[in-house]
Amino acid sequence: MATEGVLMLPASSSAPERRKVMLAQRSAPGRSRPQDIDRHVGARMRERRIMLGLTQQQMAELIGVTYKQAHKYEKGINRVAAGRLYSVAQSARGRGQLFL
Repeated sequence: MATEGVLMLPASSSAPERRKVMLAQRSAPGRSRPQDIDRHVGARMRERRIMLGLTQQQMAELIGVTYKQAHKYEKGINRVAAGRLYSVAQSARGRGQLFL
């Protein structure tokens, strides 16, 4: 069975082969990579969280996401949607400008 857009490897594939496939899938068309602004916003989120003396877990609970998602936001791995950014700004007792 062929799956469109997904590279399939036999179970006997070596680790380097699997890594190459995973890297190819990451840069596949339609999948965006983190941009400088994503990393910048994440760094500002982390900065503000630390200023408030919050852990990532506490911040995640405040904004309604998992710890893992909050971590990805801070590292710039996942892009923060505008609505979520607004809720982060409200939770961080700050202004939206803080992240720009």
